[in-house]
Amino acid sequence: MANPADLPQTASNSAVDLTPMDLTLEQLMDLEVTAIMKSATRLSDTPGAIYVLSNDDVKRTGATTIPESLRLVPGLNVARIDSNEWPISARGFNGQFSNKLLVIVDGRSIYTPFYSGVWWDQQDVKIENNERIEVMRGPNASLWGGVNAVNGVVNIITKNSKNTQGSLANAYVGIDRSGVSLRYGTKIDDDTFIKVYGRTAHYKSQNEPLTNTNSHQTDLLDKIGFRYDKEINNTNRLNLEGNVFNGDSSGAVATFPRLSKSLTPQLVPTYSQSSSTRQEFIGHNLQGCWEQTQSARYNTTLQVYWDKSKRESDVLKAGLTVNTFDIDFQHNLLLTSNQRLLWGLGYRRNMLDNNNGIIFSLSKPKRDDHLFNAFIQDDITLVPQKWKLTLGNLIEHNPSTGYEFESSTRLLWIPNDHESVWASISRAVRTPHCAQENGVYSISNITPAEGGAAKAFNPITLVTMIGKSNVKSENLIAYELGWRAVIQPQLTADVTTYYYNYKDAASITPDPTDLSHIVSGYVLQNIYGTNFSHVHTYGVEFSVNWQVNDSWKLRGSYSYFQSDFRITADALAGSRTNYKNSYSSYQTMLWSQHQLSTNVNLDINLRHISKIDSTPNFNAYNALDARIAWNLKPNIEISLVGRNLLHDHHIEFSRDFLSTPTEVPRELFVTAGYKF
Repeated sequence: MANPADLPQTASNSAVDLTPMDLTLEQLMDLEVTAIMKSATRLSDTPGAIYVLSNDDVKRTGATTIPESLRLVPGLNVARIDSNEWPISARGFNGQFSNKLLVIVDGRSIYTPFYSGVWWDQQDVKIENNERIEVMRGPNASLWGGVNAVNGVVNIITKNSKNTQGSLANAYVGIDRSGVSLRYGTKIDDDTFIKVYGRTAHYKSQNEPLTNTNSHQTDLLDKIGFRYDKEINNTNRLNLEGNVFNGDSSGAVATFPRLSKSLTPQLVPTYSQSSSTRQEFIGHNLQGCWEQTQSARYNTTLQVYWDKSKRESDVLKAGLTVNTFDIDFQHNLLLTSNQRLLWGLGYRRNMLDNNNGIIFSLSKPKRDDHLFNAFIQDDITLVPQKWKLTLGNLIEHNPSTGYEFESSTRLLWIPNDHESVWASISRAVRTPHCAQENGVYSISNITPAEGGAAKAFNPITLVTMIGKSNVKSENLIAYELGWRAVIQPQLTADVTTYYYNYKDAASITPDPTDLSHIVSGYVLQNIYGTNFSHVHTYGVEFSVNWQVNDSWKLRGSYSYFQSDFRITADALAGSRTNYKNSYSSYQTMLWSQHQLSTNVNLDINLRHISKIDSTPNFNAYNALDARIAWNLKPNIEISLVGRNLLHDHHIEFSRDFLSTPTEVPRELFVTAGYKF
């Protein structure tokens, strides 16, 4: 359940329009973030692993989507499945339907209750509207709730309308992508500002290496939106924003079983059929946030939003409509000079209506779920300027597992003006989602052993994944330790190490083969979602920033991750773990930001991603991205962007279901921006 982040007009945003070249590294460490403490806290004093991408950072990567920019964050696992389909997670457990990462846009959680993850193909935040992206690695369910704030939080904050006045046009074009966006901002009066914007984007489908074919389809996303900001008086502020979007995600051609209308397998060849995994989607959302600040001691925020989306799938012959209503209240109170209390209440209603298809259906096609939570966080200064203790607790009620409790204890030590050390112990849960409880998915047909047509005692086997209503929540106890320092005015470093212990983690368990229909020529093999996994993970994340000179900045990072997946002793026969081989053991990044002259910038990013031992295997790869930009005039910029310049193409990941891996190609495209 999402809760309001600070409105984007807080004091922490005063430096947003400045580029990283305008700020010293010490000033960058003083920027305020909200993802970990849910209130403005200096980056250098934050007791958690956090990485911030400014608007200028994202722009200089040449990214046209949020997932592309997240590739630069240490500790995040980001891969590309198809033209605009992305598995993204923090510290392992990655997949097409990864569900342990909370993503928030201006306080609005964008996860779908269908699988507790994000439909990245339909989530489009205009890059030029972004103020910053805060990425927290590690659990923070004691503030954000237990749906998916287990391994990390991505907090996307957009610009106040006051900071986006005038008109802005952007375009990019290449063989594999193209798009146009427009934005107009105006002043209604001295305290009221509004902006409207629109965007259309196209992404080309990629080659399927197993068949060496291309579906020649294009992903499409159209979106229009607005944002309204008003300072009612010296103590009250109001923010309203909304979006309308539609598009389609083409996907690769995939193979799935041929079934009759009665959901039994076809008894004569061919037993499978191929089709594009194309999906169409449409949706809209509206949200409002009111903030009252009586003084530095007292702050109250109330946020309400409504979101509706609909997806229809050609291959699944199914459609899903989701309506979400969410309301959150929080109160931030300075009790004494050494103690600040933050507490809040939240309510969320998810209404799902699934038009069941042949390949995929829900045993409960209509759901109306109500979630409630309450949290409290006590921030205590034990020794001024030296020691700080933060205690957080959240209680949440959901219709699947009832009451859940999350907690965290964070300790910060500041030995001197240039470094800080922090440690944390957290408990988080990942509650079951709709597909996990009610999904019925026909995975494949196993052809008769003797070949030919299926018949009595030479049957075809239909394999089906079935959700269970009694599935448990996944439980995590996390231990983290971090160090952050300004080593020299031109050099900063950040190191985090962690150990995670998951209990009741997701697994899958087969039933004994159902032979009751063997005389009719088919048998059934049902597989159920269970909680027979026990998982230990550990790792280290290191990042460094070096301001070489006034015009050149280098960033580097290294992330190492290992895991131990085990089936519990009480597991049923045949049980196996989920997400065991879904991650790269290590990844490195070197990013150069160079201002060659007053009007020319050059950015180069080199990444190495280690092998993923999945089925099929995904080999290690190196990726080189580059962008060179020319400011022809103060209000006109043109850039050339290159992606994956070292190889013609490579594979990064595949789908969990309807799986056909696709290649990520080398790309070149041109972008242009005009402000008027």
